[in-house]
Parts: sequence; structure tokens; C-alpha cells
Amino acid sequence: MSNMREKMPLTAMFVDEMRAAFGTEMVNRQIKRGLAGQETFFAEEAGHRVGTETPESKNYVLVSEMAFRAPQPEPKQWARRK
Repeated sequence: MSNMREKMPLTAMFVDEMRAAFGTEMVNRQIKRGLAGQETFFAEEAGHRVGTETPESKNYVLVSEMAFRAPQPEPKQWARRK
């Protein structure tokens, strides 16, 4: 199998962000299910496609249009004086 990280770098970045947010095991499980024909994962980038496309795949967000940033700390809450 060729290196899809090189062929689909934006998808790889997105998957890495999802792994950081939801856990590697859960994300990998969904990707494997999508590769096996289940409707859990589909990606298309630069003419390359992986996973299982569904009718809902037509309702998509381009990774290139997403913004990724580090989590921000919660603002301080000021206590009221009594």
C-alpha cells in the first residue's frame, strides 16, 4: 500500500487532530471500518479516495476550509463581592 499520508496530507492532518481529540483507538477503529466497507469513514483529496462513500458524503466540509488551533484556556471567572 502506498503512503496515503504523503498523497493526502490535509486528510492526515485532520485524522491526527481527531486522534488527539477523541483517542487514537476510537479513530483508528472507525477508519478500519470505513476501509472495510462500512459507512464510518470517507476522505477524498487530490484525486485520491479512501473509505466508503455514502449519500451523506455529498454534504461535506473541505479540510482546507477548516481552522485548527490549540485549545484556549478558559477565561477567569471573577467572584462577586458580598
